[in-house]
Amino acid sequence: MDEHNAAPEGPEPQLRLSPPPDATTRADPPPGWYLDPTNLVALRFWDGASWTAHTSPIPPPTSAPVDVGSKTASLAAMTPDMELAAAVAAEATQVAEHAAQAAVAAVAAAREAALAAKEAALAAETQTRVAEDATQVAANAAQVAQQIDQAVSMALATNTPASWRAAAQLAVTLGVRATDEPKP
Repeated sequence: MDEHNAAPEGPEPQLRLSPPPDATTRADPPPGWYLDPTNLVALRFWDGASWTAHTSPIPPPTSAPVDVGSKTASLAAMTPDMELAAAVAAEATQVAEHAAQAAVAAVAAAREAALAAKEAALAAETQTRVAEDATQVAANAAQVAQQIDQAVSMALATNTPASWRAAAQLAVTLGVRATDEPKP
């Protein structure tokens, strides 16, 4: 460590378990060494009110005995933050689950809408075909009626058994029931 960044008097730097102070914490943590918010591979000293110019490399892990009491106290100080984080995470999970359910419902609704659209298109196509067929049948019926009218007119004009037989034959050919020919 250079003299400009010399550590304050006291024990060797040890990383604190509580979070570093920032705008989101409710209370400032006690003085100590924390991860440097501007350099996450170094420690920076927090004097209880603000960051100091004192930095230190992160010490290597040690297998030395750990003061469980101070760690427990630090963990206890973190408990409200951890509870808040857990509550926020639980709420975020619920929101994500609801969003996923809404997405599944939206996909199902889209599939149903697509199926309904296909069915409507098929029904419209069928109706168009039926209308075209009906138009053709009406045109054919008009032709038949015209031919029958011509045959009847001819039979009436000539009023002969042969003309009536021709009219009856035309009616049979066209699928219309022939009436009895009149007696001359």
